[in-house]
Amino acid sequence: MLYISTRYQPPRLLDMPDQLNGLNEAVRALYDAFAGRSRRAEIEFDACDHCVSPQEARALARTPLHDLDAELLSTFILNATSETWGTADDLWFYLPRILELVATGGFNSYNLWSLFFVMGLQWRDWPQEQQDAVSRYMSALWQATIAGYWHPGNLSVLEVLEAAGDLGVRIDSYLHEWETDSSEAAALHLAWLIRNRPKPDAEWSREVDRWLSGPAPIRLLGQALDTASTPEVAATLSAALGNVNSEGHPTG
Repeated sequence: MLYISTRYQPPRLLDMPDQLNGLNEAVRALYDAFAGRSRRAEIEFDACDHCVSPQEARALARTPLHDLDAELLSTFILNATSETWGTADDLWFYLPRILELVATGGFNSYNLWSLFFVMGLQWRDWPQEQQDAVSRYMSALWQATIAGYWHPGNLSVLEVLEAAGDLGVRIDSYLHEWETDSSEAAALHLAWLIRNRPKPDAEWSREVDRWLSGPAPIRLLGQALDTASTPEVAATLSAALGNVNSEGHPTG
């Protein structure tokens, strides 16, 4: 289940055209890879009357994929994963649009808490092209997330890492990419993560915990502190450094 962060304040830095271009290209690749999947016509009549209105069922069945909105798809995600409106298998036709809306801030972590977990149970059995498209998208989403603030409802770094963990993706490549990113935005995300360190109760979070306990976070924070753009940024980075000792563990 996605970690829900109500106080996440991503760094408001906008100089990230390469990352946005990569994410846009990854979304297009999803649409191409999933183009062979069809929408089940019976989905209009396969819903719990107490959970879904006739108008919602009709809209999901008849609206062009590109025009479906986040509110309707959020309702469908929660119901399909609990099998009160179709099944998880029905979700995958809509996945390119769902992930496109994730990339543009249409969903928060509550809307998605069941999606990546259920995907994690199935996606390695999908055609290779679809697996590759999902992997490419998750990598592009991560790159855009650590690069800076890029839409009003984006997921935290922790939520993206947890989504990858729910998919069974090894996150060492994500963390290595973070180590090699010397931007102030990446350091500010790191400072936030240090304050919101996840419990090491799953493989992905244990990997994050080991990484936070290593030398990379202190090095990244120290480098960013030396060139902080504002006193407020410097204070944030300094406080994060104060929360880790020489081994990267919280001091208090």
